[in-house]
Amino acid sequence: MNTIPKILITAPSFDERENVSGVVSVVRLIMKLPGYSFTHFRLGRRDNERSGIFWLMSQIGSLFSFVRVVGRFDLVHISYSLNPPSILRDFFYGLLARLFGKKLIVHVHGGKYLTRKPDNFLLNAMIRQLLRYAHRVLVLSAREEQLLQENYGHYPVSILPNCVEFPADIQRSENSGPHLRLLFFGRIHESKGIWDICEAMKILVQQKENVILDVYGKGPEQERFIASCSLAMGERFRYRGVASGSEKWKVLASYDVLLLPSRYGEGLPMAMLEAMAVGLVVVVTDDASITTVIEDGTNGILVQKNDPRALAEKISFLAGNRALVQAIGEKARQTIRSQFTVDNYLYRLDSIYKQLV
Repeated sequence: MNTIPKILITAPSFDERENVSGVVSVVRLIMKLPGYSFTHFRLGRRDNERSGIFWLMSQIGSLFSFVRVVGRFDLVHISYSLNPPSILRDFFYGLLARLFGKKLIVHVHGGKYLTRKPDNFLLNAMIRQLLRYAHRVLVLSAREEQLLQENYGHYPVSILPNCVEFPADIQRSENSGPHLRLLFFGRIHESKGIWDICEAMKILVQQKENVILDVYGKGPEQERFIASCSLAMGERFRYRGVASGSEKWKVLASYDVLLLPSRYGEGLPMAMLEAMAVGLVVVVTDDASITTVIEDGTNGILVQKNDPRALAEKISFLAGNRALVQAIGEKARQTIRSQFTVDNYLYRLDSIYKQLV
């Protein structure tokens, strides 16, 4: 008698009041794959959670919890970002999975050290060893496969780009007002280019450009970022909290442009794909897998990293070319619906799982 394979998959908290993460969207989707029994094992710091003795004790407790349950599963699927906390933490979970004789998938979701190696010898060694432990490493594009090989060596790799699950009837609201509606949607962290956005807004206000900016999300730099944008833009800036579920799609459909001028650490951002799915123009930087999706001026806008003035110039150009905004947004929508479908994603993932279990 065949039994349903049991998969333990790690991810941050599913409670969006605690954590804003594109990885959660990916894992929620994976857990819908039929034919498998999934269990979510929460790993990752909550937004605004501080380090300290209680946090350290919780991490040790999590390891013991993992040891108690991992024996019940056929495969462990680790959601892995190449940032120091995840590198240090997930090494031990990968080691334990192998010690218990479990098949192991390491699913790479961006991170500071995806595009460059860490100078720290220990971090470098732990990355390499975890990838050696893996029976399969999942990356988001051929570009990421190349980066891993250049930085850390050759491993059994499968390419699995993120996808978007969106309501079929979602339509972007037309903009009949004078202002170009700008949106930041995601984790409020310096890696997302939030300070470049703030400086660009100051430039646009000085130039008297007709733009407004709304921010949705949470993160460690939330209070300072909100205060800085409010000071720079006054009534043209609003912080709107966190949007999730069906509300997220209504929010996205209410804007013209998504700003994501990431400085580092992106893989294939879910916020970018979701915004494109409803016809927004995404203004993004060339980081990891982004340029495997974005063709500058056709289905999105590329901007230089760490350059607020260049960002302001791109926004100003879009503000003065509303027909182009509509055309790029429509091309973005077509890109997602033709290349990043849920059915294709789950089919490819099912094939990978079947090879292992």
